[in-house]
Amino acid sequence: MSMDGHEPRTEMRPKKRRAPRPVTRESLEKSAHFYLQRYDATQEHLRRVLERKAMRAPRPEEADEGGSDQVQQWIDEIVQRCVELRLVDDRRYAEGLARRLQRQGHSHRASWHKLRQKGVSEALIEEQLGTAAEGDHELHAASRLARKRRLGPWRSESQRAERRQRDLGVLARAGFNRGIATRVIDAASPDDLPTDGPRMRFD
Repeated sequence: MSMDGHEPRTEMRPKKRRAPRPVTRESLEKSAHFYLQRYDATQEHLRRVLERKAMRAPRPEEADEGGSDQVQQWIDEIVQRCVELRLVDDRRYAEGLARRLQRQGHSHRASWHKLRQKGVSEALIEEQLGTAAEGDHELHAASRLARKRRLGPWRSESQRAERRQRDLGVLARAGFNRGIATRVIDAASPDDLPTDGPRMRFD
């Protein structure tokens, strides 16, 4: 105890950061399995996850000669093995995400971009969303979004005229064309709009 009666202050030393471990095939395999236990993913998305992990870690000694080519080979082989074990299935992933996006009221354009962002191929997107750009599907999706956000006919009559342009803008930013947006926002009543109609086919 010091002369003024106070306990002496202990110096807090900063903790040393543990040095990152070199990336190995085993560490990449563990990362892939851990990720897939928590999330579904496409081949491309899983590859990006593993590549990001590899970029943050130092290269192992056995990869020095081959450099990044060796690590990329490990990643490609791990992804392929996950496909063979059915841990990764792009079609299954695309079907599930497309259904979810439609239920949430996403437009065809927004759904397309979201699927591409997740690594779904253009051919597979076309297979899942091929008929979704048709008027009925877009009208249903726009109606569901308007109901969710309480736009247009889901507003009180006293607010509709004042908020019309804002509501049209919400649907436009969500990817719906002017015709669909106007039809939904200007509907006389929610009963005039479909919110649970035809869905995309997943044969």
